[in-house]
Order: sequence, then C-alpha cells, then structure tokens
Amino acid sequence: MPRFLPGRSRRGGKSRIGESSQRNTDLVGPEIGLPVDGGAAFWAKMKPELPAFLAVPGVDLASSFGSNLGLLEIDADAVRRARAALTFAAMTVAAAPATVFAFLTDPEKIVSWIGTEATTEAQPGGLYLLKGARRTARGKFREVVPVHRLAYSFGWEGSEVVPPGSSLIEIDLIDRDGGTLLRITHRGLPDAEQCAGHDRGWAHYLSRLAIAATGRNPGVDHGPHA
Repeated sequence: MPRFLPGRSRRGGKSRIGESSQRNTDLVGPEIGLPVDGGAAFWAKMKPELPAFLAVPGVDLASSFGSNLGLLEIDADAVRRARAALTFAAMTVAAAPATVFAFLTDPEKIVSWIGTEATTEAQPGGLYLLKGARRTARGKFREVVPVHRLAYSFGWEGSEVVPPGSSLIEIDLIDRDGGTLLRITHRGLPDAEQCAGHDRGWAHYLSRLAIAATGRNPGVDHGPHA
C-alpha cells in the first residue's frame, strides 16, 4: 500500500503532479496528500476508490488517469477554495441498499432518525422538505436512481448564509458484503465554518440512520451540538 504524506502549501500559481516522487508531495495544501511512490499506474488503479470530493471545479483529475500525469496542471488556490466548500463522509450500514434508500426517501422512515416532519417527492424536480425542532431544510431532487443514488439541493429556510437550494447533497449507496457502503458529499457550502458545522451534523445523523436502518430505535434526538 503506498504511503501518503501531507502536501505543502503553495501560494498562487499552479502545481504539477507526477514529475517525480519528491514533487508529488508538493501539491496544494495541508488538506491533500499524494503517494510518495506515485505515478500513472497508481492513479489508474486508485480511480474507482477516489472520494467524490476530488471532482471539484478546476481539478480535472479524472481525464488524466492512466495518462502522462506530468503534463497535468492544477490551480492550487482553486483546489483549496473548492475543498473548503464541501464535506464528505462514508460509512457502512448493516442493511441492504434498498432498505437504506427507503430511510432516505420515505417520510415516515426519515423522521425515525432525523427531523420531526418530512415531505419528499422523490423524482427530479420534486420537493425535499425536512422540518426540525428549530429550523426547516428545503431543496429539490436532481437525481433519483432507486436504491443506488440521490442528489438534491439543500438549504435552510430564513438563512442568508445557506439559503434553500444553495448547496447540493449527493448520496451513493453501494452493495457491500450484504450491507451498504453509504457515501455522501455535501457541496456548495460557503465557508469552512459551515463545512465544520455540517460535518458535525452529518456525523450525528448518519449514526442515527445506521441504527434506524437495522430496525433499532436511535432514541431521542438531542441534536449534534448536545
């Protein structure tokens, strides 16, 4: 397994990837590291496992897999800005993808792990509405692939920071050894503070989802900041 080292920050300009093993660690900042023994063969092998947060504006890594990575240039500042605008999480749920999908789309099942009232129209353009004790989230479905994938816009009613429709949530469900690998990417958040807050929220509620999807009661929801 290749070793990973944290990248070093570089102000402005562009960084080149793959020219040498040493330069692989001189990428775009502390958030991203590259393998010391990098190269085209490694990236081609790793392509299926790369997390969704690499697919960000200004970073066209996907088109370069298996090609001459020494010719790939990326804007360091663009990567930092894009990475700061999203959050990513993954977990395994001991339930089939169809079951997990139902807990993400069926209003009665949704409120067993998050919120107090939900309305979903699980089709492109359909409404996503989730009421909590203190605020309400609203958005519209953009993609619905039954038991495999969901994408919907998201924001908070009455918020000027993250208003309805201002961010995008993408959820992929992958069958894994009788359970489900759930991957979630939340894009379009305005700053690092909002990313950190939503990170805490997703960690809290995904743990409750994992419990509810296996037929157990996650208990009273005291919120992610309790």
